[in-house]
Amino acid sequence: MFSVNYGKSFGWFGKLIGLKDFVYLLRWDGQGDLERWKVVLDDGSSVTIEQTMHQIAVTEKYVVLMETAFRFGLEQGMNNPFHDQMQLNQLIRCLLVDRQSPDTTLYIIRRADLKAGSKPKQGEADITVVARKLVLPRESIHIIADWDNTDDRLVLHLGHVCAWEGSEWLRACDRMGTAPERPVPPRLHGMISEETDISYIGRYVIDGETGTLLSDRIIKDLRSTWGIAFFTYGVNPDTGMPPARFDNIYWTCLGLWNELLTEFLVKLTDNYRYRTIPVEDVLLYAEKGVPACLFRVNVGQDEKIAIADCYPFPNGYMVNSPQFIPSGAAEASSTQGYIVCVAFGPDSKEVWIFDGEDLAKGPLCKLSHPSLDFGFTIHTAWLPKIAKRTASYTIPVKADYQALVSRKDRQIRELFDRYVYPHYY
Repeated sequence: MFSVNYGKSFGWFGKLIGLKDFVYLLRWDGQGDLERWKVVLDDGSSVTIEQTMHQIAVTEKYVVLMETAFRFGLEQGMNNPFHDQMQLNQLIRCLLVDRQSPDTTLYIIRRADLKAGSKPKQGEADITVVARKLVLPRESIHIIADWDNTDDRLVLHLGHVCAWEGSEWLRACDRMGTAPERPVPPRLHGMISEETDISYIGRYVIDGETGTLLSDRIIKDLRSTWGIAFFTYGVNPDTGMPPARFDNIYWTCLGLWNELLTEFLVKLTDNYRYRTIPVEDVLLYAEKGVPACLFRVNVGQDEKIAIADCYPFPNGYMVNSPQFIPSGAAEASSTQGYIVCVAFGPDSKEVWIFDGEDLAKGPLCKLSHPSLDFGFTIHTAWLPKIAKRTASYTIPVKADYQALVSRKDRQIRELFDRYVYPHYY
């Protein structure tokens, strides 16, 4: 298992108080100590993450780190600090909030360079590993990588969230982008922001040894790719593992909602470097409304990509958390299965199930119940079977959390005592 540990200096202020930029790649075999490498560039300098790192990808020969289009800093820790002074809140926000990077920065590490036994103890010198840096146009939040690296080809599939400030949310001081004289409805305070340009799907072929881009394909669709969000794909029904090469990937899109497009975001992204749709046209699309969407991207024999199937959701619905579930057929293809999604309606929260081979015909069924009430969902997982945990490594949940929980108010303590701790041994 791979993970990362990284730190940011937060610019001049962080450097003033002694913070440093660093990125460590971690590997764990399920037992014993973690292996750790400090990730550096060819010149020996530390890799710097300016924003965040939401996801990494592991292939046959490489580990890929991707800087995510999601800023995190002091501004994310403040939400209307002066409750009754909206103009002051907006001024503070404008001073603190910065645009996210319009590019995707990748760091490619050879797995062969990760020598076994790299477990430096506290106080010992870091063991370093070199990453090859590659910058691609248009920002991303999710990455999928083909496992196969024949001829050192590294194939990446990206969802480009163009001009979408994902770390922003709707606040009491916000006003609607299409009607700046109107504040956003209070019921939407805290909701995620809206994109201000159309999103793209990209497929990139890279020389994994040099970090050189060999070829790229990017597509957009005015009906389907507004606000690229989550993905899913077919897996081996016996192991749950992804294919060596992807030929079909399912994506969801948020759509374009008039109420979620704020004046602040329109101004913040006005000079977006890779703009496709002029801002004034984006506002027109928002007024009309673009529905949320579930669609399938197919990779052809010629390695071209295209949207092969699509389902636009009814007006007022938002889709999240897609999950591919194999059909159970012995020789199932990458589309033979079911796509399960969470659908948020105007007055309900539902689970919709689609035929993976024909999204356009709509859901096979919709599941709901008056007591089915959950918050905003994000990622999902599917397991081939349910079984008891067999790993010997464990940290008791109560021992891990109680020191923090004990300092919280009574409601939090009761929540853990009644609904969390009893479910763990």
